[in-house]
Amino acid sequence: GTLKNVVEANVGVRLPGKRNFWLDVGVLGSPYTNESAISKDHLMYTRSLAPENVPYYLSGAKLSLPVNKKWSVSLYLLNGWQVIQDNNTGKSFGSQLEFRPNTKMLFNWNTYAGDERSSFRPDFRTRLFTDLFWIFKPNEQIDFTSSAYIGWQQRENQSTSNWWQANFIGR
Repeated sequence: GTLKNVVEANVGVRLPGKRNFWLDVGVLGSPYTNESAISKDHLMYTRSLAPENVPYYLSGAKLSLPVNKKWSVSLYLLNGWQVIQDNNTGKSFGSQLEFRPNTKMLFNWNTYAGDERSSFRPDFRTRLFTDLFWIFKPNEQIDFTSSAYIGWQQRENQSTSNWWQANFIGR
């Protein structure tokens, strides 16, 4: 019961070699959308409706692979969509591609794919999700961020549900 209150708790190790590759394992902050579960990190103190349809956290492993100063890639092996304990036989996969053209701007593209079948939701099958967000901070007084995503959930009877959103926030 206490695990339901955990939003982030992980350990990481830098992998051997000249590159700055990292492997993190545990409960990881969600990379999806431009807002996290931590209110102090938002342009608005509260969360908008957009991140309410994505995970607050992910549990599993994350491999971070910086390509150069502007590009980085992360690959995820996960227990599922906001699932701390392993409750299904299949694992989920995610990816993150970050592009920082300069110190004031970030573009981020994320994906998710997994079998969400569990004892809690036996009718769920494959879930696919992708999002794209942008953060721009030209100076200390001005901030902008925008996000768009779409998700698909297949069910046992072959029906499919989808959800999507787009937002723009400025301060």
